[in-house]
Amino acid sequence: MEGSNRRLKTAREASQAILADCTRKQRLLVCLEGKIQEKEGLASLYMVKLDNFSKEHKKIPAKVLLFFLRKIKTVYNEIKSLKFEKFSVIETMKAQIEEGVNNVENAMQTSRMKIMANLIANESQEPRAKSVEIMDASFDNDSKQDTDKQNSIPEDIANEETDFTLILH
Repeated sequence: MEGSNRRLKTAREASQAILADCTRKQRLLVCLEGKIQEKEGLASLYMVKLDNFSKEHKKIPAKVLLFFLRKIKTVYNEIKSLKFEKFSVIETMKAQIEEGVNNVENAMQTSRMKIMANLIANESQEPRAKSVEIMDASFDNDSKQDTDKQNSIPEDIANEETDFTLILH
């Protein structure tokens, strides 16, 4: 019984550690999401600047176009990298939480099984209580006038002349 309680306690502690780690990772996800939005804003800014430049000038010089396109490409590569990191963190969290769930469920199942085994073992070890009645049956055949006693004692026992009769239920 103590072994299963220890397993349950260990599983609970491990799950709490997993939750603490997932809380830290959740903060990291918030930071990553902020960086992603910042980079998306930067990419939009470059696109707007390129669009405004194209409206001001009929012909965009190749160097300017190349500059903005490279900046946009770099930003989108950074966004891709941040999103991959975010996905990685989410998958790790998911796996950790699943591990915690499995650990606690297994410990609880083991605990339940041990409790049931102990109950069954205790039940088989305890002697069953038998009610024993000792009745005064010292009477002969002539004393059958008392109908209450006669009705409560079986006929074959009532006809015997004994001092005490044990009746087991």
